[in-house]
Amino acid sequence: MEDPAEDDTRVKSSPDHLLRAIAENKVDDFQAIVDAKADVNARSKMAGVTALEMVAKSGSAEMCEILLEAKANPRTRDRQKRTPLLQATILGNAGVVTVLLGSGVGEERDINDDTALHLAAQRGKGKLVFLLGAQLGLYLDAANAKGQSPLHCALGNTPVNHDTVAALLYFKYRKLGEQRGGTVDLGMMMTDTHGQTVLHYAASTLLNEPGDTSLLAQILELSYLEDIRSVSATDDDGRTPLHIAALHDRYSFVQYLTKFVGDHAKGQKQTVVGGALPTWVNNGDTKGLTALHLAAISGSLQTLRLLVAIPGADVNVGRDTSGWPPIMHAAKNGHLGVIRALLAARASLTPVDLNHLGSTQNEVDVALGSGHVEVARALLQMQHSETTLAARLTTLRERVGRVEHGKASARGSCAACSMM
Repeated sequence: MEDPAEDDTRVKSSPDHLLRAIAENKVDDFQAIVDAKADVNARSKMAGVTALEMVAKSGSAEMCEILLEAKANPRTRDRQKRTPLLQATILGNAGVVTVLLGSGVGEERDINDDTALHLAAQRGKGKLVFLLGAQLGLYLDAANAKGQSPLHCALGNTPVNHDTVAALLYFKYRKLGEQRGGTVDLGMMMTDTHGQTVLHYAASTLLNEPGDTSLLAQILELSYLEDIRSVSATDDDGRTPLHIAALHDRYSFVQYLTKFVGDHAKGQKQTVVGGALPTWVNNGDTKGLTALHLAAISGSLQTLRLLVAIPGADVNVGRDTSGWPPIMHAAKNGHLGVIRALLAARASLTPVDLNHLGSTQNEVDVALGSGHVEVARALLQMQHSETTLAARLTTLRERVGRVEHGKASARGSCAACSMM
């Protein structure tokens, strides 16, 4: 017959009693249960977790130390293949992370092939990134299932957490200082599964603000020091970081990039972008779209003004699949300010024959076809006097009326015609 006292001890030292003490943050009770020879590696029948996994989530560094001293396994995994270290990282429990790192863990990855550094970077936890980077520098350039490094992950956040990116860049610079001579490997040319480097990410997510531009300057420098081709690296769509910046109106990126390329190209016959300095801005992506095209499409006015100021920028280039120059795309998307900026940079307008309006492809017809009546009227006024336009008013009314009625036939009158 079992001794009731022994049975009571067994009950009090069960995994569920450990979890209850953790949940109530009763360290003395927790220590007593562990001392009573509780199985610290058993999974709770109710919660399905080990005591160390629970501590990783609750954040008690003291309980974590007690469990490790009692030989708790720090490499158990949940359904996402996350160990206690990865779980503590996700929740930002720095004290537990510090204790676990001291036990020798750190190399494990979850179901997405993310390391602790990836997880901290994804969540913008700058202090944890610094802590992990100091201990796990070996994994600064590790790639997850998407091919992303921790720096990719940090730059993929919107908004970007400055402390997180700054911490990762600190370790990059430290690594640079340790590499003497020969090839410099900083992981800046790593590409994700879409072929994008960290510079592509920076061109998309770093804003036109002082804090972001400071990080950008460092990323540009490190990228260039590793490989001068980094600024012209193309992703799977054939887009360079400049293409990405133009699409998202990151004019600060364009400013820094063009100055950086110019400064480092002085005295060189070939620039870092694989072509003569006056023509590098005219490179097209897989669809033939240049940075100017993308700025015109997205209406990135400030970026476009910087692009057209680059010596040799071709404002009339028409390499895309439609054969359209940037100004045609601006007309299609209704960006009148971009059109004016392109014209100021000597872009050409397709002549419009008022006697055959609609019979040829020109900016006016493209604007009308997209419903941008005011843009179409402004384009006509740029090419024809008011007297000439008045003489052709009937033709214009018919053309504009067809567009208006085709897009909103339910209206009783043509609003565009009344504006002519």
